[in-house]
Amino acid sequence: VALQGQCVIVCDAALPIMRKQSSLGQRSQRVAFSVTRTSDALGEGMFTYRTKQGEIRTIVTFDSILLNYGNCYDTARHHFTPSVNGVYSLEFRIIKTFNSNGLVVALTVNGGAMVHAFADANGADHETASNGALLHLVKGDHVRIEVVEGALGAGWKYSTFTGHLLYEDMQ
Repeated sequence: VALQGQCVIVCDAALPIMRKQSSLGQRSQRVAFSVTRTSDALGEGMFTYRTKQGEIRTIVTFDSILLNYGNCYDTARHHFTPSVNGVYSLEFRIIKTFNSNGLVVALTVNGGAMVHAFADANGADHETASNGALLHLVKGDHVRIEVVEGALGAGWKYSTFTGHLLYEDMQ
């Protein structure tokens, strides 16, 4: 019953207790990383592997951690592994210097390319391939930056890979 000019509070014990949520969903974990590549030598610290389709891919290595909340970036394996299911914002900038080859890199999830970036073969000595995406990731996915075509070249601390959890899946 509501009376004019009165505030009535109704409690219903049958309603479930809600977990703390943002307007986008649960935020129970903090996951954020930002890494750079410290090697200036061509090919130093690079790893290659063969895909199931027989393609040879080179993993771009990032060995210097600027931020690693949640400890989800692995510098030994050079990939980000989310600790919770959710939507993540991921960005990368890879510099190509002093070579006449073009560069195509991809942000991959479990070996599958999600987005690509390109640095031109002609023109300036320094070009950057950059891109980003909002992706739904599952706990245990492996997210990397890989060279698809061309050569990375030098790029001491100018190549970066950054990401963070926007919101965790609601259970």
